[in-house]
Formats: sequence, C-alpha cells, structure tokens
Amino acid sequence: MTAGPVRFGAYDIIRLIARGGMAEVFLARSDRISGLSRTCAIKRIREQYSRDMTFVSMFIDEARLTIGLEHDNLVRMYDFGQWNGTYYMAMEYVSGTDLSQLRKALSQKGKPMSQSLAVYIITELLLGLSHAHNKRDHEGTLLGVVHRDVSPQNVLLSRDGEVKLTDFGVAAARNKLSKTQPGTVLGKSAYMAPEQARGDPLDGRADLFAVGIILHELLTGERLFAHEGGDAPTLDNVFHKQVALPSQLNPQIDRRLDAICMRALRRDPTTRYQTADEMRMDLDTVLRDHPAGPRELSIEVEGLEWSDDTVSLRPKIARKSDEAAAELATEVIFAASQADDPEVARLKQLLDRDRNLWTLVSLGERYAALSSRSAALTAFRAAALMFAYRGRLVEAVAAHHPAKQLLSTFELEEDLVGLCDLDEGDDDELERLALRMGVEGTVKSLRAMEDETSAEGAAPAPTTPLFGYLSPREFAKLATMVRVRKVPPNVPIIREGEHGESLYALADGKCTVWCKPDLRAPPEFVTGHEKPPDKVYLGALANGDFFGEFSFLTGRPRSATVETITDARLIEIDQAVIDRVFTLHARYTEPLMRFYKERVVDLMMAKSPIFCRLDPDDRHSMIDEAQLIEMADNTYVVRQGEPPGSLFFIKGGEVEVLREDDGIPIFINKLGAGDFFGEIAAITDQPRTVSVRTMGDATLFRLDRNRLRDILDKRADLREIFEQMIASRTEEAQERVHEHRTLLRET
Repeated sequence: MTAGPVRFGAYDIIRLIARGGMAEVFLARSDRISGLSRTCAIKRIREQYSRDMTFVSMFIDEARLTIGLEHDNLVRMYDFGQWNGTYYMAMEYVSGTDLSQLRKALSQKGKPMSQSLAVYIITELLLGLSHAHNKRDHEGTLLGVVHRDVSPQNVLLSRDGEVKLTDFGVAAARNKLSKTQPGTVLGKSAYMAPEQARGDPLDGRADLFAVGIILHELLTGERLFAHEGGDAPTLDNVFHKQVALPSQLNPQIDRRLDAICMRALRRDPTTRYQTADEMRMDLDTVLRDHPAGPRELSIEVEGLEWSDDTVSLRPKIARKSDEAAAELATEVIFAASQADDPEVARLKQLLDRDRNLWTLVSLGERYAALSSRSAALTAFRAAALMFAYRGRLVEAVAAHHPAKQLLSTFELEEDLVGLCDLDEGDDDELERLALRMGVEGTVKSLRAMEDETSAEGAAPAPTTPLFGYLSPREFAKLATMVRVRKVPPNVPIIREGEHGESLYALADGKCTVWCKPDLRAPPEFVTGHEKPPDKVYLGALANGDFFGEFSFLTGRPRSATVETITDARLIEIDQAVIDRVFTLHARYTEPLMRFYKERVVDLMMAKSPIFCRLDPDDRHSMIDEAQLIEMADNTYVVRQGEPPGSLFFIKGGEVEVLREDDGIPIFINKLGAGDFFGEIAAITDQPRTVSVRTMGDATLFRLDRNRLRDILDKRADLREIFEQMIASRTEEAQERVHEHRTLLRET
C-alpha cells in the first residue's frame, strides 16, 4: 500500500489484511457507517466476480438478507455495494486472528488446543449460527439464512476473547454460482456437507456438519477430510471416509465429545443435529465441567504476537480517548432530566456499544417526545455538526430536521447556514459552531469516541451532489423545504415503470436497486434457473446516495425499483419545491444544471454505445463544457447538408429526425429526453446527413464537437467502433428512404 490512505468510494483504505482467490480484505476507515470516523474491514470482490452479473445479482440478494444480522458472535456487515465497477462489503473490524491461524500457531509450537478452549469456541460459534438460522423479516417470515462456508478461516478470534463468524452473503452467493455455473466456484470442499457437495437444497443443518468437522479437527489436531490431492479426493472423503472417534486420536478428551461430534457428522441430515441450539446445549454440559471463556482465548490470541511471521495478526485499533474519557462522553451526552426513562437508558447502552450518530438523533427524538427541548436540541445539533464536519450534508440535513419544530425561523436558518459553511475537517470552525449552538461538550465527547486511525491523513470526501453546490444561504433555503421520511424495511420507494415527481437522498439505512428480468431474451443471470428470477438486483444504495434523479429531471418513467432492506431515513425533494425555489431564485439554476449534468447526462453517456467507450474523465470534461439551450416548437436544430458542428443531448422535450428526398421530408425517428443526436457529423467531419426539428418546446445541451475530436485523436481504437455505428445509422436512414420511394410508386 502507499504511504497514506487510498480513497475507495466513501472509505479510506489503510492497509491490506488478507488476500484470497475471491477477494482482498483491507483495513479501512469511514464516517459513512455511523457519522463518526470508524475502523472497518473492506472486502473487495475480485474483478472476474464483479463483472459476472450472475454473481452480482446473487451477491446483492444474499447481502440484503444478512446485513440485518446483529449478534455478538457474528461479524456485522455495515455496508455493501460497488465503486467504479468493483463490488465490496464493509464489515466490523476484528483485531486478532482467525481459527485457522490459531490452530496453525499451536501446531508449530507442538501444543494442542485444550478441549475446554475448543468447546468454548464451538459453543460461541453455534450461538451466532442460531441467530442467523432463526432470523425472520419484519413480518415474521423465516428468512432461511444459511452460511454455506463455515470454516476455520471464517471464524475470527479477537484479542478480547470474542468468537465471531464472518463472510455471510459472499459465501452464499458463491455457492449459488457454483450450482448455476458448474466449475466456476467450489468453495472449501473440506468443510462441505454431503448435500452441499451434491448441490441439493440446503438448510442450517449443512452449517452444523461443518461445525462438526471443525470440532473434530480441534480435538484431534488433525485434518478430517482434507486431501492433498485436491477437491476430488477431498469430496470422496466427505462422502465415504470412515470417521474415527475423536478419543481414538486423543485419549485425553471427554468421551461425551465423541457422541456430540459424531452426531454432528452424520451424513444424513435428518439424523444430524437439527438446530444449532440443540448441539450447543449438549456442549454446555461439557463446558460446565471443563470451563473456558474469553480470558483463556484472549491469552492464546495475544500470545500469537510473539510467534513467527507465518502467523498473521490484525493490528490493534484504539479510540482517541481512554476509558475515562469515553465514560465522560456518555455522561455529557446523557446529562438530562429524563435519564431514568427506559428508552433513554436503552439508547445510552446502544450508543456506548455502537457509537452511531443516528442513535444520538433517536435519543433527541425521545427527548423531544418527553418535552425536554434543551436535551433534544443538543442531540440534533451535535449529530448534524459531526455529519457536516465530515462533509456529509445529506445526513446533516436529516439529522437536524427534527430541530425545525423547536427553533425559530431565524435560529433554524442560522444553524443550516453554519452546517453548509463548515469545511470538512475544520477543527476551529467546528469548535466555534459547537460553542454558538451550545453543544461544545457533546461534540468533544463524540470526537473522543472516534478511532485513533481517524487522526491520520485522509482523502477529502467528494462534494455532496446538489447540496454541496449551493451557497450557505441557498442551502439553508432548500433544506428548510425538504421532507424527511422514515420508512420500514421491504418498502418500495420508487417503482420501475412509474412516473415520479420526487428526488430522494438516503440519509440512513440501506436500499437495493432492482428491475424485472427481460423474459423475451433471458439475460446471463437467468441461466441455470428452472424459471427466471422475479428480481434482478442491480446495485445497492447507502447513506448519502441520491436516487430517482433520472425520472425526476427528465420526466421519463422510473428505470428501476428502489426498495428498503433496513429501517431507512430519506430526504424527499418534490418537484414543486424545486420549481418554487429554483424559479424564484435564478442563482439556483447553475447548481441544478451541474447536478443534472453529473447525474443524468453522464449516466446516459455511460449507457450510450458510443460514449461508453470513452474514459470517465473524458466524458466528464465534455459534460462540464456543455451549454444549455432552449428551442421553440417546430424549430430546426440542425439541417441536412449543413457543415458539421456540435452534438446534442436532449434534456427535455422531443425532436424528430428527418431525411429529405427530392425535397420531401421523410420521417426517420423520434428522440426524447436522454437521447443524443448529431454525433455522426461531429465524428466524421462530413455534412449533416439528416435534419432534426423540435416537436414542441425542447431543452438541449450542446456538446463541443472539437472536444470530442480531441478525445478521439487519443483513442484510435474507437474509430472502427464508430464506423460500424455510423454504417448502421446510414443503413437505417436508407431503408426509410427506400420505403418512402416504394410507397410513392405504389401510390
């Protein structure tokens, strides 16, 4: 890695932790997760998987189920999505090692793992699996979550003696891909249940078979099914090898563990342990007689620091403050008359554990409900300030929004002006604003909760779309007029095919973006299914993301459905608000056009068979220089035979493309918002081959022809592609002319 952090979307990559065949894992930090700078682990999916739409759709489908898993024995998934074509997961960072490394280190020392420690680890692992297997949605329906890759590498052990299972979601998607595309992915065959290796439908009992393998290996110190010859002989062992009792290989172990281990390893799932709780209760009886816990595990993990370099250990990450300062932080935040309220106490414990600014906002909402105005304002203002300090204006607007009911018009506007005027990372301005708002103690305490890595240099966050383009007063005016909505899980915000007059920004929560499959020509991701899936997942949205802008700005139907998968907090901007604010105040026009160019024109360029070939930086430079023009009804934009000139993008309205034949105009095509025209003449330097005329009033972007030609001069490889496109367009026009002449002859 380089000397300083490397920006990856909303994350600063600090260092590489691990590299595997499917992904790379990095130590990272971000304020996207909670508003406070937090250390996390980023798992970046390798390029061949990120390009595979089968895997991508399955990955998102599984991730949306597992992002809601919250248990002390499961590594929490904070975020998932894609950045510049690379899919990733942001997960809880566990400082320590994994079970595979611990077992390896003990083997190098000739020191077998004690049976008490082995039983403790497996018991904790089963607690996490029980939570996952029994997870239900908000309507009470069992989700059927199965890990499918329970293996020592995915069992993380912290320096504090915690046991956490990781890699839900990726494991499931990878397993599904191996079924739909045989030979693509197999997984860790040494820990597969027989039914999984056969490709049969799975439930939680497959995970319990893997737990049985791990338990057997920890007790005996020997691999159970793994074969040095590779997957084929390993799977043969899974199906046919006679499994020895653990006590035959290690006479020191409690004989009760023989029965537990062998029951978990029954090849027929109907005779195996049926639930994780059932297996855990049997192990608890052994653990009571041979006790072990976090302290014993912590000693073993900490001891790995002195082993040789063949054993990896994740670095320690500390908060900026010591324990006394952290305790002071909670005292400052919760110094209110309603501190004995049960909900206040619950939120206090949650903030202690999770360090999330949205928990502070929820606390403020509780104080407001209890008529504690001062305490509520403290929570709202402090959370909004911290978001703005990190350059996250969407979250700042939503966090401050409940204060609207508690402040005068003047106070509200001054608060919002201050939020917009606060430069990212400006400590002095943060301190001054906190003092003016009366939240200096709370802000100081919140900063004490952040991780020490936040003190290191970080790449600046990208400018917030739309909000970040406005002056502080303009921002304050718009922010007072937006709506903030709370939406439960599994609720569509926008629906594919519908018309929408609202623009949205996601302040908190998680949403998926999906569309219906094209059943006329089944796409790649349908292959291998008995019937096409109901949904094709295209991506995911996270805090700070705008969506719905294409339909909002062009008037076209929604191109996809956006649906919540967690509780979400949304900012909604109605078309009426935009019309009112941007019509009355002409200075808003430039920021809105900048937003339009970045969110719509760039999207359509990326989808264009021509412009998608250009480098993103080249596309952006063309967009930045584009000029907006208004055209009245029945006005010619270009005429056949004219010298080549600009190319155009339709922002609003419609145009018709005409070809004159013996002085008679022949209709070729109709184009609407989001379409380009004029690119053929711009590229070939030949006279216009068609005329284009408005059908009603139209708004167009004029793009510089010379800028495009400069780009093409650098990209000789694009010439052939453009020539093919031009030939196709020319053939289409000629066919229309031929049809016209034939019709005239018949007439």
